[in-house]
Amino acid sequence: MANINSNPVFRFENGGTLELTVGGTTYTILNIKDGSLSFQPGMYERVNYKDRGVNQTPLEGDEMLGELECTIRCGAKQGADSLYAQLMTAGSSGLAKLFTSLVAKWPAYRGASTGESATFSNPWLAEPPKFTAASGGQGLDELSFKMSFKTGPTMASY
Repeated sequence: MANINSNPVFRFENGGTLELTVGGTTYTILNIKDGSLSFQPGMYERVNYKDRGVNQTPLEGDEMLGELECTIRCGAKQGADSLYAQLMTAGSSGLAKLFTSLVAKWPAYRGASTGESATFSNPWLAEPPKFTAASGGQGLDELSFKMSFKTGPTMASY
């Protein structure tokens, strides 16, 4: 019997990174809040139906969007190179702003130069980013954002 989901296991907190590419410029997003990165790939809706009262294998329906969510410990909110400013960039011709890509990288182990990556092509901001002020002495301001994408992500080794 073949194994699936075998070692090595990966942990984003071992130095994982997010890289947002806007046009020809790639920005490494720093200060990602532990455990806040999540994504769900797009797929086709499932159309469930019965034939004479018996469940049948679902049909593939319309496309569903994929989603990626993340919270960062907030840095500068102003200036052309701030994450907030990049996220709030307006689209053109009545279309939402499409970013070139967002790449999540999981190193094989802490300090490794190799690992796995997920590339989300042409994502867009699904809703306005949310700023949350720190709530205690050890708290830090946070910026949360959600992006949508049509297909993917594309998984690869680096």
